Amino acid sequence: MRHILGDIARVACCAAVLVAWSTPAGAQAYPPTRGALEVSAARADVGEAVDVRGRGCAPSADVTFAVEGAVAGGTVAADGGEFAGTVAFADDTTGDVEVTATCPTGAGDTLVLAAALSVGATRLPLDDTDAAMFVWAALATLAVATAIVVRARRRAHV
Repeated sequence: MRHILGDIARVACCAAVLVAWSTPAGAQAYPPTRGALEVSAARADVGEAVDVRGRGCAPSADVTFAVEGAVAGGTVAADGGEFAGTVAFADDTTGDVEVTATCPTGAGDTLVLAAALSVGATRLPLDDTDAAMFVWAALATLAVATAIVVRARRRAHV
């Protein structure tokens, strides 16, 4: 019986390590001082477009979107300084890229907001849903392994 409990404890420790190790990393939010830029996805396929939203521009200001410094679209800010639009990625854009939105502020300054995402084959292989599925698969595998060990121990003592 001690062997079985020891094996179960070892499997439980391995399960705890796998669950802790496989959860997605969380970054602390950095509070923007003059505005914010959000993209609809952390990754995109080559040739795909993402939605971009932001705030901090002067009312009715022209907003220019760029990917790695190359103009990729634009829009006009609303009366409250908010804006939304779409950024399309060129077919040769891959890897980790920076999307920027540039616009004038109410104070006469130029505001440049940035967000990072991954495009194409170098994108991250897991999102939150994929990570959860991985955790469940790992737990199921550990449960099967525990059952096999327990059954083998019982046969050895019979």
